[in-house]
Amino acid sequence: MFRSLLLASVVALGCMRGEIPVDFVEGGVDDASVQGFDLPAVGLCGANRRPCCGGRACNRTLSCEQGLCCGSTGATCEDQLDCCSAFGCNKGRCCVEIGGLCESSAECCEGGLCREGVCELPADCGRPGGPCCAGGDCLPGGRCMGASCVACGGDGEACCGDATCDDGLMCASGRCVAPPPCGDADQPCCNGLCERGLACAADRCVRPAACGASGQACCPGSVCDAPLVCQSGSCRAAAPTCGALGQACCAGNTCSGSLGCEGGRCATCAAPGDTCARSDQCCGDFECSPTPVTNRCCHRAQASCRTSLDCCGYMLCDAATQRCACQRAGASCVDDTECCAGTRCASGRCEAITAPPTCGAFGSTGCAVSSDCCGSLACSATSSGTRRCCTSAGQSCGAASAGDAGVADAGAGENTCCGRMPCDVSGTASGRWCVCLTAGRPCDGNDCCPGLTCSAGACRAASSTCIAPGSTTVCTSEEACCAGLHCATLRGTLRCCTGAGAPCSASSECCGAMLCAAGRCRCRGLTSTCNNDLDCCVGRCFSGRCQN
Repeated sequence: MFRSLLLASVVALGCMRGEIPVDFVEGGVDDASVQGFDLPAVGLCGANRRPCCGGRACNRTLSCEQGLCCGSTGATCEDQLDCCSAFGCNKGRCCVEIGGLCESSAECCEGGLCREGVCELPADCGRPGGPCCAGGDCLPGGRCMGASCVACGGDGEACCGDATCDDGLMCASGRCVAPPPCGDADQPCCNGLCERGLACAADRCVRPAACGASGQACCPGSVCDAPLVCQSGSCRAAAPTCGALGQACCAGNTCSGSLGCEGGRCATCAAPGDTCARSDQCCGDFECSPTPVTNRCCHRAQASCRTSLDCCGYMLCDAATQRCACQRAGASCVDDTECCAGTRCASGRCEAITAPPTCGAFGSTGCAVSSDCCGSLACSATSSGTRRCCTSAGQSCGAASAGDAGVADAGAGENTCCGRMPCDVSGTASGRWCVCLTAGRPCDGNDCCPGLTCSAGACRAASSTCIAPGSTTVCTSEEACCAGLHCATLRGTLRCCTGAGAPCSASSECCGAMLCAAGRCRCRGLTSTCNNDLDCCVGRCFSGRCQN
């Protein structure tokens, strides 16, 4: 009984919409009345030349004849095979041809009237706009109103005599209109039925409560909100096919969460842009490099990139070449590797590399102050009155001649020390050092020990007129400074200052950018800021940094 009621509803719904809804048809095709036909799959019955649904139901304007659906009155057709046996195909519609049996004029082909059960051609009546024929008949598509035939059956027109309308319309209050929509969400039910996933409640199609969303039960028909899928009665996200640990990388070599793409597979390595401590933590050929904020995995200049996050420092990814573009002069930078050829990173900006200034090597003459000499060399006077670049007290000295050994006036040999200082022969194999001159020793210039000054050719107690370290008095030569001090640039001005390794009481006494630590002026290491070569432990001061 339930099956019969369902089929009846299916037929009614099909008549309203002009077709049998696919989702509502089930099981009817095994009816004994259609045995022997090559039956199509469920959902393909009810159409013209197809088996009847349930053995007797067809789409609107079609009839079931010997188990197959065929065109009846008004059905569209292409040839005679589209129409039932009692009809012919005339001008694209199934109709009873002239001379055929009929029950009403609507069954007759164009120009025919049904008289005494037979379709006949009228004389001068029955056409739209003309008089009605005897008995109030009009040609198909017309209706007799007030002794005249008027058009009927079309959208908005009067219903034809037997309350029929053109295909797809329905007769309501004497007029042919489109049937109201039904079956979808928030629409009226179609004879108690609704589209897949909906339920009919109070003659309205609604979604059953709490279904279809993530974690909720599947709606009727195992339906879930896109893109969720119904799994074991619940709506869940479809299992990922890429991006998870061990799976293939998704489009753009991306992976889910903190995973990175390594050799086409998602692994636990750090992805581009992720923070890192070592390069071996980064995926592929990315390296761990400083950025404006912290160390992260990135690519150097000219390496491939997808976005600017793939590039180290301030570099951007060139959209045209998909390469990390180097920073030009004036652009921000973190280190030299970001800057284009011919530039370097200094004070956070890429700047053009210029040739380093020349400096005085050992033995060169013509210097005025120690900053004119290379490295840790000092500028000092000689016995002849000229000034030359030489090794200052406490600094490592080269091999001296035999006449130097412990002799105060050993300047006749190849001694590298300033003035008359000896190169200490008591030094071990680990080094030899220039030894300052004590009181009373002959001297040439800035070669006396601290607290002494070279006066009248001998080291004597320093007078109050020499410039002490840390003084704001400007010096013009080493001789103006107290013994053992250098005249060097300090914040843009020549000042008397203490060299590397010499005693100090405050950083203001030390030359250049050196700091006083543990009572000694400490030289600056590579890449540290500097004012001149005297600041650097090794190398030279170039562009404000100690470099090799």
